[in-house]
Amino acid sequence: MTSSSHNNPDDFDQYFDQCFDQTFENLVVAYGGQEEERPERKKRVYIERNREAGHIRLWNDYFSETQTYPENFFRRRFRMNRLGLSTLQKCTVAIRVLAYDTAADTVDEYLRLGETTTRACVEKFVEGIINLFGDEYLRRPTPADLQRLLDIGTLNDINVLDRSFVFDDIINGQAPQVTYSVNGREYQLAYYLTDGIYPK
Repeated sequence: MTSSSHNNPDDFDQYFDQCFDQTFENLVVAYGGQEEERPERKKRVYIERNREAGHIRLWNDYFSETQTYPENFFRRRFRMNRLGLSTLQKCTVAIRVLAYDTAADTVDEYLRLGETTTRACVEKFVEGIINLFGDEYLRRPTPADLQRLLDIGTLNDINVLDRSFVFDDIINGQAPQVTYSVNGREYQLAYYLTDGIYPK
């Protein structure tokens, strides 16, 4: 049996503090000399460049209402000879490819984007949507979500069971409990209709 003094938290804290202090002192002695051997860093020399005057000059040359140089000088000087693709083009191509499930090269005639650019736009668009809405929509459904899906008059036809992990909890019997009644009978688990359930 252990004595009651070993069970006292204050004794343990005191013992821990002693061990920590001893270890720290050993490290300071062992590695303390190496710190002095490092060469001292030289401070950088500050050079006054009149940054504010540079900003005012740039603004007056290109951006003020009474600019010194016209817009074409600015575009030529900063190598902006061609306009790029607009944000509207990029978003539209991403939405079209995702909405109609088409290949990346099918929208080039209408929106004038190449296949690789279209693919890049779709990837960036999807990343942006995931960043914006991922926390809300890429989570397990709550009982309130399931109740909303089962409300009368909602189109709760989900036809992606073979490709989606959304229903894994339901298949394993771990889904949140939802109570609803149909024709006077009360149900505890969600009921989903999918494609292929109707006779042909």
